[in-house]
Amino acid sequence: MKTFPFKQIDTSADIKPTHEEVQNFQSTISRTNPLTNQDSDDDVKLETIMREALMKGGAAIYTKGDKIAVNKGDFTGMKGTVVSIEDTSITFQAIGIPSLKKALTVDVSMVSKYFEPGDMVRIIEAKYKGETGQVIDVEDHKVSVVLDVSQQEIKLYTNYLKLKSETDTNLVAALTAKHSGVKGLYHANDLVNFNSGK
Repeated sequence: MKTFPFKQIDTSADIKPTHEEVQNFQSTISRTNPLTNQDSDDDVKLETIMREALMKGGAAIYTKGDKIAVNKGDFTGMKGTVVSIEDTSITFQAIGIPSLKKALTVDVSMVSKYFEPGDMVRIIEAKYKGETGQVIDVEDHKVSVVLDVSQQEIKLYTNYLKLKSETDTNLVAALTAKHSGVKGLYHANDLVNFNSGK
C-alpha cells in the first residue's frame, strides 16, 4: 500500500464513489492504530470526507415523489416529498406540518433522501442494482433492506435507493410468476387457490 500526506487529497471536486470504492475506504477506516488502539486523525478526516462525497452530486437521482430530509439551511430537520426539480433546486411539500400548505424550495446540496421502515424501494446503484426490497431499519444515511426475491438483508446508503413505483411492483410480480411457472400475473395480497394440479 502506498502512503501519501493527507494534504495531497483533493476534496474540492464533486466526487460520487461507487459501492466498491466505499467498501475499500471503510475497510481502511475500520483499522485502528495498533499502538494506541484508537482511530488516527487522518482516518476520522477521511471518514468525514467520504460521508460528504456520498451525499454530493445527487441532483440527477432525485425524482418527483421522493422523500427527503433537509440537512442544512433554514429548514434543517424538516422532511418532505419532492414536488419538482429544476436545475439545482428541489421544491418539496413538508411532511408532518399540516398548517404548512405552501411548497418550499431548497438547493439540492442541502437535502438527502429519507426512508422509513416499511418503505418499498428499488436499488439504483451498487452490487444489487435493479433489485427491490423493503426498508426494515434506518441509521443516519444507511438503510437496511430485505430483498424481495432472495429475502437477504443488506445495508446501503440512501443515495443508492429510490422509492418503488407501481411499475416496479408489477414487474416483480411478473418475474416471480414467470420463474415459478405460474400462469397469470399476481400482486401482493391477491387471494390464490392452489389445487394440487387438479
